[in-house]
This record gives sequence, structure tokens and C-alpha cells, in this order.
Amino acid sequence: MWIFLWFVASAFILGVFGWSLVILQQQKRAWAAFAKKHSLAYVPGKLVEAPVIKGAVFGYQVAMFPDVQSSQDQRGQRFVTVMEFDLGAGGVTGAVIASANFATFIAGLAFNDTIDVDFPEWDKTRIIRTRNKTALKEYLTTERLTLLHSIMNMKNSSALYFFDEQNAILHIETSDPIRDAARMEKIIQRITSSLDKLKPTADELARLTQ
Repeated sequence: MWIFLWFVASAFILGVFGWSLVILQQQKRAWAAFAKKHSLAYVPGKLVEAPVIKGAVFGYQVAMFPDVQSSQDQRGQRFVTVMEFDLGAGGVTGAVIASANFATFIAGLAFNDTIDVDFPEWDKTRIIRTRNKTALKEYLTTERLTLLHSIMNMKNSSALYFFDEQNAILHIETSDPIRDAARMEKIIQRITSSLDKLKPTADELARLTQ
């Protein structure tokens, strides 16, 4: 009986491991194809490691890489794909707008003021912290809130938008390994095509960074 149970358990583990390798190899091929098409730096990683991509695509510096995180109960791990977009310019103040799972990270930032937004679809568990409530409220127009909501509402994903007067980074985490090059193209192009909307205008910078 015990031998049979051991055999079943071993077969299950090997099956899961084998399927994970299949997905990983599909991911490597897709990311390599995307990197080659756009002349990006590509690091394949070891046999059982996810790849890394870095470089300029669609007018923005983009990085894609794996991350391993502790589960909420701290008993296990979850594997995520990280996508980071450098907007190439700062904002009107220092602030962070993020999904609720980034609360621990945000607690260590020097942004002490919290604001609410007038946007019906906005998830109230999301975190908005800043050092200048007046400037941030004016910056968060309906158009920008609509865009941030759509990004943070991506399936199986969470996001953090961090900026100060010098830099701005959009950080997205997803459980999707993104193992199709055409789909990766679509995702990256859709996100980068909307990033200009997040940049403050010259008028906003002149008025709100005094």
C-alpha cells in the first residue's frame, strides 16, 4: 500500500515538474523572439530559471524578469513575472499608487499623506500615499485614474506606480508567464502606448512643483 502511494505521489510530482519545464521553455522561446525583434538584451537563465529582458522598446525603457515571493501566510512561495516601465521623467510630487499587496513595501516610504479619489470604479483597497496632497489630487485627473484603474485591474496582476520629481516607474506583477511572443507584443505595446498620459504637462509642472 505504501509503495503504491509513494508511486502515485512521485508520478504527480514528476508530472507537475515536467509541465512546469514545458511552460518555462515556451516562455524562453517567446521572450527570446520578442527580444530579438526589438534588439533587447536577453538573458535566458539556467535550465530551470525564467529569462530576463531589458532595453528600449516603443520609446520606453522596459525590464521583464521573474520574482519569487512569499505567500500571504508565509508558508509557501509564488512565482510572478515582473514588468517595469521607466517613464523617463518625474512627477509633480512624490507619491505611490498601488494595489493592496504592496502595503508592506509602501510602509517603508516617506509618504505620510493618504488621499481618496472620486472615481466610482476605484478599488478602495488600493493605496495612495504622497507628500503633497494638493498637488497629487490635481494631478490625478479622471483620464489618469481611468488608465491606472485599467492597469491595476489586469487579470491575475497587481501594480505599483511610484514617482518623485526626478523619476517615475510603473511596476506590474502577474502570475502569467507570458509564453506567447505575439501576446507579449500586444501587452507591452498597449501599456507603453498609454504612458504619455501619466506624464505631467508643462503647465502642471510649473504650477504644482512650486
